Amino acid sequence: MQNQSLNLSVHLEWREVRNKGGALPAIRTGAKSFYYEDNLYLFQGYGAGIGRSSEIWKMNTVDGSWEVIETLGNNSDKASARDGHSLCNIGEGLVLLFGGQGEPSPNEK
Repeated sequence: MQNQSLNLSVHLEWREVRNKGGALPAIRTGAKSFYYEDNLYLFQGYGAGIGRSSEIWKMNTVDGSWEVIETLGNNSDKASARDGHSLCNIGEGLVLLFGGQGEPSPNEK
């Protein structure tokens, strides 16, 4: 195999985005996020005062606004409240969520 050099010409820029008012997600740990079409999506996590969350939030990085996203499907199709999971954007508005720590079912101790 031929040795190929690593391309170090990537340009990264830090930019502060401020909320323009309205609702904000609770502070949380173990959440996952991804960027898609000028929006940052925040999936679930463990939040102060909310415990494990099943919420999905969207932040518009152009205007700084946040909103809760309602998912399609019935309850059996939706991910239960969890934190510490893995998340991957697989394209065309679809994500793959795997694992994490969820709430025990009523029959578990």
